[in-house]
Amino acid sequence: MKSDCADIRVTDSSGATLPFWTATAPTANTCNQTTTKLWVKLSSLPTSGSTIYIYYGNADATTVSNGSNVFSTFADFTTGSSLPTGWVQTDVGTSGTATVGSGVLTITNTNGEDVWQKVYGATHVYNNSTVNGSFVAEALVNSQSDVNPWAKTGITVQNSVAAAVGNGHAF
Repeated sequence: MKSDCADIRVTDSSGATLPFWTATAPTANTCNQTTTKLWVKLSSLPTSGSTIYIYYGNADATTVSNGSNVFSTFADFTTGSSLPTGWVQTDVGTSGTATVGSGVLTITNTNGEDVWQKVYGATHVYNNSTVNGSFVAEALVNSQSDVNPWAKTGITVQNSVAAAVGNGHAF
């Protein structure tokens, strides 16, 4: 296997090529390791299961890994130093910053208090996406400073970033 995983190809049992993404964030050298993750988009997954094949070993291959072909909303923050197109940072009742570097999105909030009822102080970084039905949202939280006893870090699913709206949280 190539050190950058560019030679990986995924097919279904009929030989049809399947779109996939090789997760390499937060560090670029996680390919060909025990921590390497492949996300594969299947047209369906019967309850009886399905067989997929993963091929590698072509030294001339170039990468076809593409998260945008696998997920309806995708960003791995591995390129550039600013938020990807379509992503927004906003502050509600507080002030903060969002920076991108080396596959890591860093959100700094200077004086946020909580995201509960009428007390609302948060720095949000989001992509306005419509979600119907089931979905997967994944975030790796590296650290959180103890700035407030009610401070939270993670994924928030909500209808608005305005204060005092109905929230659904996943921490």
